[in-house]
Amino acid sequence: MKERVRNLWPLALFLAVALIVLAPIFSGKSLVPADTLKSMPFSKFGAEQFFQHGRIAQWIPYVFGGMPCYGSVMVTPSYLVSVLFTWLLGLFIPFCKDPLAQHLFHLVLMGWGSVLYLRLTGVERRVGVVIGANLILMTTLAGLMGAGHTIKLWTVCWMPLGLYWLERLIREKSWRNLAPAALVLGMMMTAKHVQMTWYFLILAGLYALVRVIQNSTDNKERALSLLRAALWVALGFGLAAFLYLPVLEYSGISMRAGDQLAVAGGQYAAAYSYPPGDLLSWLVPGARGFGGSNYWGALEYTAFPLYMGVLWLPLFVLTAMDSRRRRWIWAGLPAMIVLFFIGIGEHNPLFQVFVDYLPLFGKFRAHMWAIAPLQLMLVLIAGQGLQSLVSAYAEGAASKRRIQLLLGTGVLLLALAGIALQTAPSPDQPLAPGDSYVAPMDQQRAVYYMRQQGIQPNQQQLSQLMGILRAPRAEMYHKDLARTLALLGVMMLLAGALASGRIKPAHLLAALLLLLIVDLLPMDLRTMNWEKARDPAAWFQPTGAMRELAKMPDKQEFRVWPKDGYSHNEAAWYGLHSISGYHGAKLAVMQELLATADQQSGGLLHPHLLDLLNVRYVLSRSQLPGFEMLGSYSDGVLLANKDALPRLSFPTQIEVLPAEQHLARITSGTFDPHQQVLLEQDPGLGSSGGEAIGRIESYEPERIRYRIVNSSPTLALLSEIWVPKGWTATLDGKRVPLLRADHCLRAVPVEATGEHELELVYRPMGWIWGIRLSLLSLLLVASLYWGPVLLSRRSTSLHRDS
Repeated sequence: MKERVRNLWPLALFLAVALIVLAPIFSGKSLVPADTLKSMPFSKFGAEQFFQHGRIAQWIPYVFGGMPCYGSVMVTPSYLVSVLFTWLLGLFIPFCKDPLAQHLFHLVLMGWGSVLYLRLTGVERRVGVVIGANLILMTTLAGLMGAGHTIKLWTVCWMPLGLYWLERLIREKSWRNLAPAALVLGMMMTAKHVQMTWYFLILAGLYALVRVIQNSTDNKERALSLLRAALWVALGFGLAAFLYLPVLEYSGISMRAGDQLAVAGGQYAAAYSYPPGDLLSWLVPGARGFGGSNYWGALEYTAFPLYMGVLWLPLFVLTAMDSRRRRWIWAGLPAMIVLFFIGIGEHNPLFQVFVDYLPLFGKFRAHMWAIAPLQLMLVLIAGQGLQSLVSAYAEGAASKRRIQLLLGTGVLLLALAGIALQTAPSPDQPLAPGDSYVAPMDQQRAVYYMRQQGIQPNQQQLSQLMGILRAPRAEMYHKDLARTLALLGVMMLLAGALASGRIKPAHLLAALLLLLIVDLLPMDLRTMNWEKARDPAAWFQPTGAMRELAKMPDKQEFRVWPKDGYSHNEAAWYGLHSISGYHGAKLAVMQELLATADQQSGGLLHPHLLDLLNVRYVLSRSQLPGFEMLGSYSDGVLLANKDALPRLSFPTQIEVLPAEQHLARITSGTFDPHQQVLLEQDPGLGSSGGEAIGRIESYEPERIRYRIVNSSPTLALLSEIWVPKGWTATLDGKRVPLLRADHCLRAVPVEATGEHELELVYRPMGWIWGIRLSLLSLLLVASLYWGPVLLSRRSTSLHRDS
């Protein structure tokens, strides 16, 4: 019983710490940031498909004209934790349906995983609890909750437990460990954030290489340890293959495809690079402001500093001082260096090397998030230093030398912080050229906002505005620097009290835990924008023009273009087929099409493109030329496009052109989308002098049936988004070619005359093979875990019988 209590009290403490971070839930508040709202329509669609229709969605028709769900990474409730909380516990406890409940679970999981990992590396449980609490309280992770980066947070929270099982695979010869280790990695992968998983695999791979070398001198044993680590990755990937193989299949046709200029040239990977100057915010949270208009660094859209507290640095230094523990620095150092260079992106002198040779690097954009697993590793290594500090108390005067070294290091840090505080430009100083509190981005923002209000600013006005910004920023920096100075000072006093015997290790750890809360909790609360809790559907109450569209009975037969506003994929929530929306990896053909919008005329798409895409209605802030006004509402005007093509049409003139020339031809003045069609190859239909008519018989996201009647060979133009793989067409039960038409649409040649049934079905091979591989991997994992037990029982039974 006592052992159970000893194992459970850290979980209770972690839950209490996590609840302190999320305390506003007790006053009826919740977190509903923009990125959460953008994903909610997809989750709603996936849940409806799964629970009401019994299928796992692979194609979502409600955003960008239609796009693959690539293995349901976007929409399907395939992450077991989410299924448990939302669809099982949520039936009895309404709070479990809120993502905050899952945040609590994952934060506790991260703390528990850190205790297990540190225990395995020789750190006491009570020390591991303080480090786990530090991870839970990290502003970096609290900021992820506040910004709505939900699956990013959940993936990071699995990492300590992943390191624990990796360490066991390296140390222990048991192949049975592969089963739970693979399950943990599989759970991390099914949390669905591919990019954060990629960072972890880089961290785990480099960590494993160093630890294998450190752990053994026998080359055979080293090879077996590396083999176990490799099989761990293979089995973990296999368990999540039903999600990841479709991702790989989709990768080649998305806007992040390797042959896209932005990806191949590195512009995409450079989009959000962590500025090296922001490293100061690791110790002084307000060193570059605190996000939004208060941020004066070089990274756009920064909402909060990546801050992990001030205690990690002296403890990390103490790890380096202890010859018995510094091997953990060497174990993590190669991975931390690589993650740092990935995180600083375009500021990295090896950036182009990474673009050219590091697999997948060019396909991810927000590489600043490589800093999160780097910080996690830093804090875990700092745990070794804290253990060294605690152990010195019991090991006598010789070991207390380490405390003295820590105090010396602390004094040096305090001196440096004090010098920085004294020499930092004062809030009262006037603005001067090159002022450290004003960034070039500030002036660009000011020019933009003033022009939006019809003001053409001059340099004097801009200088006045920068001067207004400067004072509160300087005050913030001075205040946070003084705060850091005070926290480090308190820690040095605690270490000195331990060295002199005035306090015991238990008192030190309790005081450090309190110090962590005092340090990090105010920062965490500043990163999260709490709202009054309400039903998620309340955020999507249809208003004005959107309400009119949402109640139309034939929503499956037309598309809309929310030209202005509606940034949270509202059209998808209402079941409307939209040609726009928000998604970070839309199809390349749609990215190219939307990029043709004429910014000089208010971001208008060419009328021919709107016609081809079956855009019958446009939502706009104002009247647009060429459209009929249907009504004016509080959220804008509803416009009708009378020339929009139906979902099924029969053009009479076929023109053969390479696909890369289609857009230019469509937007030319001589193209008629109602009569002409562009194909990459001649379908061999000859001239068509007869008539053809058709209609949609049934429309489901992955299965569409049409009825066609024609008096001569014809070409059926389908206003459905074209992808090279996955969709197949059958005419009267026989397979027929599905052609790329008009840049982004599909066409089917109909050679025979008469009445026909045309059916389109979406079955991507990545999904089919992914399901098979996941089932096979699950069988292998079960065999690894239960196989030895069954064999042992059989052997025992045979022995008794004999």
